[in-house]
Amino acid sequence: MFENRIIPVIAINGRGHCKSSKPKDSDYRKRGAVERFFSLLKMKLNLLDVRVKGLQRVTVHISGCILGYLLKHIL
Repeated sequence: MFENRIIPVIAINGRGHCKSSKPKDSDYRKRGAVERFFSLLKMKLNLLDVRVKGLQRVTVHISGCILGYLLKHIL
């Protein structure tokens, strides 16, 4: 994950189920907003069933969907 500059937002012990020496991440409260945003994005762009594998292919697929969505609403 870190080689692609993807930084996890949720701490390992984010749900509080596991006792750990690491404190909870302060950004954990943002998780609900992020989940709602991605849920809306999936519904609007028909991304509920992505059939490609790999970070690069998924990125290209989603970028194409967003571009098509924007073009549809501009024209």
